[in-house]
Amino acid sequence: MKALALLAASLVACQPGGAAGVDAAATIDGRPATDAAAADAGPAIDATAPPPRDVTFFVVADTHADPPPSDDLRPIARAIDAVARTGVWPASIGGMATGFTGGPIAAPSGVVFVGDITGWGTAPTEIGTFRRWFERGSGADSIDHRSYVGLGNHDLDDADRGPTLGAAYRAMYWAYVDGRHAGPNAPVPVTSFDPASHAYSWDVGGVHLVQTHRFPGDRNYGLASSLDFLRADLAAHAADGRPVVVFHHYGMDAFGTQDRWWTAAQRAAYREVLRGYHVAAIFAGHSHGAMQYQWEGLRVFQANNAKAEITTGNRDGNGSFAIVRITDDRLEVVTCRWLDDTGRFELIAPFYSGPASTGPAP
Repeated sequence: MKALALLAASLVACQPGGAAGVDAAATIDGRPATDAAAADAGPAIDATAPPPRDVTFFVVADTHADPPPSDDLRPIARAIDAVARTGVWPASIGGMATGFTGGPIAAPSGVVFVGDITGWGTAPTEIGTFRRWFERGSGADSIDHRSYVGLGNHDLDDADRGPTLGAAYRAMYWAYVDGRHAGPNAPVPVTSFDPASHAYSWDVGGVHLVQTHRFPGDRNYGLASSLDFLRADLAAHAADGRPVVVFHHYGMDAFGTQDRWWTAAQRAAYREVLRGYHVAAIFAGHSHGAMQYQWEGLRVFQANNAKAEITTGNRDGNGSFAIVRITDDRLEVVTCRWLDDTGRFELIAPFYSGPASTGPAP
């Protein structure tokens, strides 16, 4: 409890003037001047219409923050800030046309983490490392954007700890999530927060986003299922047909669907909750590989691990993250790989450009 307490403690619109000096009887092309001016101005603008949708966010997986001292997350943090300042949506990647709308990559409305924010689940030390790099305002090293925290198995499992210590560390992780997002005065406030499952949702520019941590419906270690929250949240905030994006750690690829992570029955229950909503995308991590595929008619994008894996793991070199843009009619995703710890990056495959919505999920 002492460690938990210490963690919590650290934690004029110009309106046109009147037509003075204009003769009320003046005409233009035989029409009263006021009528002609109105006609020439074009159709009336509906002030109640929503602005065009154009939402950008980044998705980061498997940062695996280590106990301090640890500087191996500097490259990904620097790349996140650099691409938001200087990045441009590329017309082609590897000689293939991307189909992107183009233009500068906007600063993200948020950076969404899809689990395994720490490497060993040692909450008292590793959460501090994560905060150093990815909690805006925590210090000179941190990214300059809002972070939306999601937890994975490396954060929550007992690992080689006994159940008492494992439970204490899990409580610290959940306290960190709650401290970041629960309540109207949270540092990163959200639209809805479920205290029982720690799942939450938020809205940006007409897009509804939901964070469900390891997976929707997780009951491991006595956690309350988030499916009731997800069901009620979508009914309350996405019934108007707006794009929905769901985030969780486990994916639907061959590795992510092993029964030790979550079962076919759990995935089926989750899929049923999504029926009828305009699910633009699902984002996951866990498998340490950037990939995209269809699951039950829905688009799934998995972000690669953020750290380099040169002689360990999948041995695919430097880490990367996903850049996502949703407009009125397009969903665009590109992979951003960091090159060094000074902020240099490259935009690489896999990438995706397609319709923002494929219709209500069947």
